[in-house]
Amino acid sequence: MQVIQEQFSYNKKSLMPILSHVGADAESKYGQFSEGSKGSDVPTVLRKGPYRFYWYSHEPGEPPHVHVDKDQRSAKFWLDSVGLARNIGFPVHELRRIRSIIEDNQSTLLEAWHGYFGA
Repeated sequence: MQVIQEQFSYNKKSLMPILSHVGADAESKYGQFSEGSKGSDVPTVLRKGPYRFYWYSHEPGEPPHVHVDKDQRSAKFWLDSVGLARNIGFPVHELRRIRSIIEDNQSTLLEAWHGYFGA
């Protein structure tokens, strides 16, 4: 399973090191991971356009979710049933776009979450 990038092109580097925890074949399944991000306490899971999707490695007790940043803006979305948990600075039209990106990649993000946190 690969993440569909803008213009419907495939970018194997879009799924970062978090997916190395999904299984032994993760690198062959998802492609190479970005350098410098392995072992991070704030691993990047997806980059799409100007958005960085990530989670904090110290949040295993919470339901599956993803944080999204762009410039000085930040939001948090639940993954099981995609919904906004909090927003700091994103206008409504951008939140709709971010939600759409998450919905398009929901199964991959959930697989990565469960692989990383072991849930």
